[in-house]
Amino acid sequence: MANYEPILKIIGTDSYLPAAFKPVFGASSEKLTIDHVAKAIASFERTLVLGNSPFDRYYFKGQTDAMTDAQIRGFTLFTGQGRCVSFHIIEQDQALFEDRRFHNIGIDINQFQQDVPHLIKVFLEANNKDGNVDGMVLSDKKSSGSLEGKLQ
Repeated sequence: MANYEPILKIIGTDSYLPAAFKPVFGASSEKLTIDHVAKAIASFERTLVLGNSPFDRYYFKGQTDAMTDAQIRGFTLFTGQGRCVSFHIIEQDQALFEDRRFHNIGIDINQFQQDVPHLIKVFLEANNKDGNVDGMVLSDKKSSGSLEGKLQ
């Protein structure tokens, strides 16, 4: 059974989210559960309208005015010289923009080399403790924020 406490703790200490759950879930949101979080995410996902972005209208429906000139130049670079479509796949009838594989994108390990031993330690502890690597690592400020600001 998964341990969702780290996720619930992060949401529970957020300055906005706990109050946002109250009007939706009422009194039952006094003790936030993973069921509340799952329902909130599912409700949000149902609001997403897919297949009608400017890109979809431009690329799949041939609506030439759906994207700006700058967006079209960016797309030309994306599919041409940038070779981004090598990994961000665009098919004939859909564009997921990913190939579900890990790729080395050339981030210089030297920028955060000093953090690697700590990151490995946190990962291994989480993996050996209960297998809840995401919860443990993401709730650890050093590991979850080690790259923050260094890649911007």
